[in-house]
Amino acid sequence: KLTETRSNFNWTEECEKSFNSLKQALITFPVLTYPRTDQEFILDTDASNEGIGAVLSQKIGNEECVIAYFGKSLGKPERNYCVTRKELLAIVKSIEHFHHYLYGRKFLLRTNHASLRWLLNFREPEGQIARWIQRLQEYDFEIQHRKGISHGNADALSRRPCKESCKHCTNAEKKFGMETDISVKGLTTEDIWSSSEVQKAQLEDPAIRPILERKLNSEDRPSRQEIAPESSATKRYWALWDSLHLKDGVLYRKWESDDGSSCRWQLILPKSRIQEVLRDTHDSASGGHFGVMKTLSKTRERFYWDRLRADVKKWCRECHACGARKGPKTRTKGRLQRYNVGAPFERMALDILGPLPVTTKGNRYVLVLMDYFTKWPEAIPIPDQEASTVAEELVRPWISRYGVPTFGSRYKF
Repeated sequence: KLTETRSNFNWTEECEKSFNSLKQALITFPVLTYPRTDQEFILDTDASNEGIGAVLSQKIGNEECVIAYFGKSLGKPERNYCVTRKELLAIVKSIEHFHHYLYGRKFLLRTNHASLRWLLNFREPEGQIARWIQRLQEYDFEIQHRKGISHGNADALSRRPCKESCKHCTNAEKKFGMETDISVKGLTTEDIWSSSEVQKAQLEDPAIRPILERKLNSEDRPSRQEIAPESSATKRYWALWDSLHLKDGVLYRKWESDDGSSCRWQLILPKSRIQEVLRDTHDSASGGHFGVMKTLSKTRERFYWDRLRADVKKWCRECHACGARKGPKTRTKGRLQRYNVGAPFERMALDILGPLPVTTKGNRYVLVLMDYFTKWPEAIPIPDQEASTVAEELVRPWISRYGVPTFGSRYKF
């Protein structure tokens, strides 16, 4: 209401309470879980007269953990849809929203509308429904019906929020035992990169080991003579000595912006872990197969290593999934033009066809000539594409009979 046109910006206690509740919900940990590529995705969708909602989750262990939510209000034409069309709209919009998670993977689609179990088996679909079904053909999913009582997660997102004094919502909360405040539980991916394992990997890296050993023994920067026998990668790490620090025995790089407003700790990544990190930041479901710059920015948020940009660029260029989706580069073509001619042999066109199999006379190419006005063609065999050969054959059979043309498509006389 505060941002509506022709309304005064009046910050009330209710606004302050809502703002603080929103901040608390955003910073409360844990809320959502990270997606796992080894688990099947579950998509719950629902639609009401006001909007559509969806919940993307995965079953990790014995608990179903939420990955992301989606909700959208319906426009005036969409509110006139029938129930089946609204539920189908919720499926289409939800799958499109979570495309980067679901594309290329088999997932479970759960809905409380029983007729949608035969969604892909509609007989002779027409119009909008046919286009929606065609759009869903590129996804691999199994539809499962779930009763409305068990479908409250997606159902709540599709409903229009009511006032606190709404008796219908109060009765529903009492019926399903939801009077108390229920916090959203989520599991986070367990960090398998313990400090001891990372330190061990850094010590096994020949480029990082000399820097880490000197950092563990002393904070004094080694001289240029001491570092001279080391590799070029080690020397580049040595140039960053003042920004390298130890945290729990692990080497980090402290990056600061130019104006000093932001600071970031980047783990000095050993060479043995580079592929694993690039696979997570680019190939995984949360990576999204972004381009070089976005993948580079995402990687730099947590890691740093020598030749980082070159490795990211090579990884994105050699990604099979990105190459399969990326279409061929379109070449810029010249616009078609109309050539006006008023007499025979005023303008001619010529081109060379070949190379072809060598004839008994040693010819491998064909010089093709055509008059623009009469469309008279001639084909002359030639042994090569040399300018002297083309000029000789052009003069002997063509110009000697028809004269010199005023214009030429490739050559001017």
